[in-house]
Amino acid sequence: MAIKCRECGKEFIRLKKHLEVKHNMNLRTYKKLYPDALTVDPEFSKKMKQYGRPQNMIPIQKGEKRALKKKGKKWYERI
Repeated sequence: MAIKCRECGKEFIRLKKHLEVKHNMNLRTYKKLYPDALTVDPEFSKKMKQYGRPQNMIPIQKGEKRALKKKGKKWYERI
């Protein structure tokens, strides 16, 4: 359950952080160099899709209303 980085040959589940830290490269640049390369392990992706999207990540549809959660006081209001 891993994909191989084509820059160094190490195996990872997701490449994004590795590419940024070790190779100073973002996903867009990596995909330009290796267009057919995977950046996320397919098994991991499939497993994460089972959980679905968190409620706050689902786009609001036209006409739909959601209550925003109130957060605590701002730092300057606590003083």
